[in-house]
Amino acid sequence: MLNSRVVVLYAATIIVIIGHGSKAKACLEVERKALLKYKAFLKSPASLSSWINDSNSDCCGWERVTCDPDSGHVTHLFLQFLNGVYPHPDDFDPYIHQCLNFLTLDFSFFVPFKNLTAIDFSFNCFNNSIFTQDHGGMSTLKTLEAIDLSYCSFNISVIDTLTSFTSLKTLLLRNNFLDGPFPVRELLALRNLEHLDLSSNRLQSPSEIDDFKRMSELKKLETLDLSQNYLTINVTSIFRSLSPLKFLKNLLLSQYSMGTLGPLAIDELSVLQNLETLDLSENSLTITSSSSTTPEYSKTLSRLMLETLDLSGTHVVNANTTFKFLSHLPNLRSLILHETEILFGEQDDEVFADLPNLEVLILRSVSGTTVPIQGLCKMKNLQELDVSDNHLTGSLSSFSCLKNLTSLRALDLSRNFLSGNISLSFLAQNNAPLEYLSLADNNFEGTFPLSTLANYSELKVLRLGRQQNKNFQVETENPPWIPSFQLQYLDMSSCQLNSATGAIPTFLSNQSSLIFIDLSNNNLLGRFPNWLLMNNPKLEALLLNNNLFNGYFEDQKMNIHLYTLDVSNNMIQGKLPTSLGFSFPYLEYLNASFNVLDGDIPASVGEMSTLRTLDLAYNNLSGELPNEMFKGCISLLILSLSHNKFQGQILAAPLSMTFLSVLMLDNNNFHGKLQDGLRNMQHLGLLDLSNNDLSGELPGWVVGNLNLVFLSVSGNNFEGAIPRELCELEFITFVSLSHNRFSGSLPSCLGNSSSWLKFIHLRNNSLAGTIPESILNNSELYSLDLGDNNISGSVPNSVNGLTNLKYLSLAGNRLQGQLPKQICELKQLNFLDLSRNNFSGTIPTCFNNISFGNQGNYYDFLANYFRSSYFGFIYSQLFYINFQYHNFDVEMHDKDNSVIDFTSFCWTFAASYVMVVLVFIAILWINPYWRRKWFYFIEDCLYKCFGGVLKDMFY
Repeated sequence: MLNSRVVVLYAATIIVIIGHGSKAKACLEVERKALLKYKAFLKSPASLSSWINDSNSDCCGWERVTCDPDSGHVTHLFLQFLNGVYPHPDDFDPYIHQCLNFLTLDFSFFVPFKNLTAIDFSFNCFNNSIFTQDHGGMSTLKTLEAIDLSYCSFNISVIDTLTSFTSLKTLLLRNNFLDGPFPVRELLALRNLEHLDLSSNRLQSPSEIDDFKRMSELKKLETLDLSQNYLTINVTSIFRSLSPLKFLKNLLLSQYSMGTLGPLAIDELSVLQNLETLDLSENSLTITSSSSTTPEYSKTLSRLMLETLDLSGTHVVNANTTFKFLSHLPNLRSLILHETEILFGEQDDEVFADLPNLEVLILRSVSGTTVPIQGLCKMKNLQELDVSDNHLTGSLSSFSCLKNLTSLRALDLSRNFLSGNISLSFLAQNNAPLEYLSLADNNFEGTFPLSTLANYSELKVLRLGRQQNKNFQVETENPPWIPSFQLQYLDMSSCQLNSATGAIPTFLSNQSSLIFIDLSNNNLLGRFPNWLLMNNPKLEALLLNNNLFNGYFEDQKMNIHLYTLDVSNNMIQGKLPTSLGFSFPYLEYLNASFNVLDGDIPASVGEMSTLRTLDLAYNNLSGELPNEMFKGCISLLILSLSHNKFQGQILAAPLSMTFLSVLMLDNNNFHGKLQDGLRNMQHLGLLDLSNNDLSGELPGWVVGNLNLVFLSVSGNNFEGAIPRELCELEFITFVSLSHNRFSGSLPSCLGNSSSWLKFIHLRNNSLAGTIPESILNNSELYSLDLGDNNISGSVPNSVNGLTNLKYLSLAGNRLQGQLPKQICELKQLNFLDLSRNNFSGTIPTCFNNISFGNQGNYYDFLANYFRSSYFGFIYSQLFYINFQYHNFDVEMHDKDNSVIDFTSFCWTFAASYVMVVLVFIAILWINPYWRRKWFYFIEDCLYKCFGGVLKDMFY
């Protein structure tokens, strides 16, 4: 995909929408009334708080309104995000959305706006009923030049409806539900179009392949974005169809096709002589070299205007010849080859030397060869170089030729296998222009004094985090220094920062422009640095997790930019700030788990309408959950409040968190029956209410959520039968109803409920009846715990159908009969408990040969691992930082590979048992006091248990 500099080129094409003019002194009364009428029409007008029915209120000063400073007419309206669009939980993509209600797009509201030129309706929910005429049948908005309908849930019919706006120059329809053949004929009605965005839809190739050629009739077209569609038109055909467009400057075709597009001869670019930006990334496309070398051909290439070329995710054959072709493009400044397969020949070590005018080169994660460093060093004008994630080895001294790049502003060597000490001697000595330096995710060692960077006055981005070598550390305090730079982005996570003192870097007190800070996993000591938030008013993300900060989290001034705050795994104490929601109204991710916070959750959290993740688990928080949170946090996807001291009833009132996917309220003091608040959570995937004091029957609608994957209500006082709705869950994988008072028989349908079902834990209830055959036919089951119930009958021979079973407990029931030999066929079994039953006969000799796999105690391991895995997956999808150069890695916990030999276990257990008994007898023999206490205790127990019988026998 295009980097930020290339995107700027495209963003410039829609400046008519986002540009704000000067405010007029007074708006027209007829237009003011029209705005108020439209506000009344909206179902969620709360965000238009400045639109008030007051004749003294100037609508040109209202939010989302721009007027012409001379005439007072409204010229621009910004009406995005007004109608309940929320992230869709199934995709975990901030741009995939779900609609709660729909509006009709009625342009008759805007008839009074005679000079309206641009209107933005993006991120709203509209049905496909669109009215473009006033009530008299006249066409409206004759001056409209730009309209943004991105993320509005329209289908293909919207284009035909918009054809009456013949004055349109900019039309943006990104990420809708446009499907069917490409609407060439409808678009031709908009002859004035200059910028057209149809990306992220489902458009297919026209029914007649020649129809696409008619796009050349849009003579004024400058920008065309067809990325992420289902077109199957050959790239060469697209180029030739669009070649008559003399003003076309930006052509974006990233992932525009789902199929293989065949080869593209690189010299086909010559037909688009005025093109400045071309994005062909993420297509199944093979780039072949040119076959022509004539002087006339080179002269043709020299007239091309191409400045930015993105070939990411494609396949480049014969790199030497291909890049020689590119060397004839005099204006080429940016070449992006992210995840491109490049086949270099034996003589291609200096292939990039043929591109001396290139300023930006992205070679991130290329495959097929080793990046030829020597050729890179001859690109004298190079300003940005990214060779990250390329398996580069050796020390930084092997990059010494980079000294020649005296204009270098950005260098990314992250995610390689570079080793040795960090020495900046490989950079140009006078490299004052350096703005971006990333050495993260390597294998460096030794101590790197940050004072080395003191004189890099233009430095904006510094990434040193996540070094694999534990001998690497960053020192910021010794020697003392004063930075000449103002950072915007700082990543020093997991780099043993100031390991000798644990001090937070003092140079940060001089920084006031930071947007992103990651100091996580460093065991830093001292008071929680509230001043980081105070000193950096534009801060967007602050990650201080896994340190040793103590003290209090203080009230902060309002920061409308902060959207990620992670202070988990510290020792922060005290109460959450009462103004938390007012201080960070646009926060999306808040994690303060694993601290020592107390008190209740402030009601101001309800002001965080954009909050998607709230994790306050493992603290000492108490009180009842505030209703304001459930009403105001409408975007919440993850709510984790586990292991606190919350009390009261759970979710008594209906929730506004329609898209909640993870709800973890386990290990608290909630009590009473479950209320209707959970009823509407149709997207809930993980529900954990275990270890509370909940009672009554488990409502069927709780387990009737068809998207439920993980369900645990163990450790409560639920009673009655297990709801049969549990059998209807298509994706259920983990079920734990243990340690309750459920009665009745085991649902026979449970084993057939889901092919995904792997964990059934029903221990310590009052369940009766026999073991259903259907459960034993589930070959995908990992763990089955039916212990401590009243289950009777025998163990069916079909138990060998549990071929993947790792944990089996049937202990503490009334099972009888012979133990089936088929248990010995469970080759994956790690834990088996059949004790405290009424089995008879002999123990099958094959039991001595059960291997018990490579895990000892599997019950807690499986339960915790699955919950953590599911929770971690969703976390990893949601926990994104919208910053170009930042990546997050997921570290898996080390697995326990211990082995238990069953025979050895039996012998050692028997020996330990005998030793305990002998030691106990010896203590009673030696000490008369404990001997008397023991016999008194036995006597009391006998009378409590058998008092009536003993009285009849002896008296």
